[in-house]
Parts: sequence; structure tokens; C-alpha cells
Amino acid sequence: IDGECNYGSEQLHNSVSNAHGYNCFATVDATEASEQLYTFYSSAGAENQFGCVAIKKKKNCILNTEYSESEYKRLKQKLIAHMKDTGEWGKFFPASMSPFYFQETAGYTYFPLTEEEAKRRSLNWRKESPSAADLAGVNAVDAAALDALTLSERKGAAVKCEVSGRPFKLTLAELKMYEKLGALVPTDHPDERHKRHVHSRGGFELFERFCEQTGEPILTTYSPDTPFVIWSNSAYAEEFDS
Repeated sequence: IDGECNYGSEQLHNSVSNAHGYNCFATVDATEASEQLYTFYSSAGAENQFGCVAIKKKKNCILNTEYSESEYKRLKQKLIAHMKDTGEWGKFFPASMSPFYFQETAGYTYFPLTEEEAKRRSLNWRKESPSAADLAGVNAVDAAALDALTLSERKGAAVKCEVSGRPFKLTLAELKMYEKLGALVPTDHPDERHKRHVHSRGGFELFERFCEQTGEPILTTYSPDTPFVIWSNSAYAEEFDS
């Protein structure tokens, strides 16, 4: 229930990216683990874990400390009672515990929020524009100056994004790939490139329209004011796949 990317697992609730797990609640990235409560990265036979991280081949652990089975059960019930009193029991990890800034997640791509809205929901927020303190000690070169640098100099240089002003670095592997493909070296930050890519996919809002081939009603990400001819999947397949 309320899980995502779980494989070969049973009786999971509020859990993400688990494989071959059993009876897990609020568990992230567990593999072949069972009886997990609020854990991260348990694996290889871990059993009876509460609030643990990266436990392997151990049983009856709370906050990564192993107990006897009887003591584990006693402390577990005590913790559950406390979490019920505070209103924490039964909920997934709070968003404030995320190791990522909200802008670095798929949530920001599909459901963008302003800084004020994100902070109101206790989401971690990264400043989009660098402050003077952020840039202290960073010798960022303008993107236009990249052509004058050698390959090794480019590898060590921080490049100032032409869109946001945020500095970013190019790895040697990236530079060699661009050189091999005869492609232009990027002049904007990876986040800006991602935004441009997402925008090119047509957006995420669905519009009610009609197939211009059959007249049947369809849902599409292309708004009515776009100049494109819109066909349904079946009409397109019949015309081009047969």
C-alpha cells in the first residue's frame, strides 16, 4: 500500500525501492529484509529493525544497536506508544529529513512550488542564485571564454552559467565526449539544461481535445493554442505503423 518501485515484496506500506522484502513499513531501499520499521538500506537477512540504517545480517536492532529478542520487543512497543502520542506513528519520514533540495527531486519537475510554498511544507530549498559567500574562492570563467582554454584547463575550470550565474564544472569524460561527437560544450548549468529538456517534452498539464483524424475525444499535453495537428494513438498507429 502506498509504495513505489518495490519488487518481489509482500506486505509493504509507505515503502520505496525495496526488493524481496516482507512486512516492511516506512522502509527505503531494503533488500531481502523483513520486519522493518522506519529503516534505510537494510539488506541480506536483516530482520526486526526499527529506525536503523544499512543493517546487514542482524536481528532485533533499534537505532543500529542490537538487542535480545525480548528487549527489542519491549523497546519497540515503548517507541510505538511514544510516536502515537506525538502523532508520528503511521506516517512516512518527514520531508524535512530528505537529503535532497526540493529542486533536485522529480517532485519539483512535476509539481513546482515557490520558495515560500516549499518552506511552508518543510521542504529543503536551495537558493537558485549564488551569493557572494557561495562564490568565495570559486574562480568561475565566463562560458564565452571556454574556447580559449585547453582541454586540461577546461577540466579544472568552474564555468559561470549564462542563464542563472551559478558555477558548474565539466568533467574530463564530458569534455572528451563532446570533442568526440563534435558537439558544443554546454554554457549553462545542468539544472538549466534539465528545465529546458522538461519544457521540450510538452509539459504535464492535460488538455481535453479532439483527434483531428477521427474526431474522438482525447487528452494531450498540447494546449489548444499550439499549431500542431493532434491525433489519437489509435489513429496514428493505423496510419504509420501498419
